[in-house]
Amino acid sequence: MESAILRNEFATVLVATDHSANGCRLLIRNLHTGTEVYLDPLELEALTRIPHGQFGIWLDPDLGIHE
Repeated sequence: MESAILRNEFATVLVATDHSANGCRLLIRNLHTGTEVYLDPLELEALTRIPHGQFGIWLDPDLGIHE
């Protein structure tokens, strides 16, 4: 598995390619909480259609996304 750790003052994530399923997908793991997500090429391509300014709703907990 090819991987890289990306970090800044707000987050630390492991990003890796995963070949254990039916095709290649991207693994993103939050190294602070251990939570992770696998994204296939279609899901990754869909991210390119979201205007960058709309990512703020996922970054600010006061904007309405709650678990």
